[in-house]
Amino acid sequence: MQETDEEQSHRQAMTFIKNRLTREVAIEDSLLMADDMGLKQVKVLDMDDLYDITDSADTSDIPFDQLKSFRRADLVVETTNPAGKTCFIAVEVSFTAIGKDVDRAVRNATFLTRFTGHSLTPPLPVCIKMTELSSG
Repeated sequence: MQETDEEQSHRQAMTFIKNRLTREVAIEDSLLMADDMGLKQVKVLDMDDLYDITDSADTSDIPFDQLKSFRRADLVVETTNPAGKTCFIAVEVSFTAIGKDVDRAVRNATFLTRFTGHSLTPPLPVCIKMTELSSG
């Protein structure tokens, strides 16, 4: 059965809401996530922070869609390790957590390394699979 325009519009709206909610949940849990990794959270980077990071870097060889995707990352957390060294956690949040989600987390961690100059070991790619929200 073909989906009506109204049904498609509702499905797209629900997808948008679910995506925003999953990001908000990850942000709320970022302090715990960092602590679980033995790191101390400094701050959650927002889109402005990510623009600042990329604006001061040479991004001429990065496809526009990848750069845009990085700037819209689900979650990037600046942390310090026990020795006081700056580390980043690049988080991709998904209901499916399939290969492309993991690839985005790894790509974002690689970009963080490149743009900030910190070695690849501290920027940690994380992919979180969210469980379906249910009513009832």
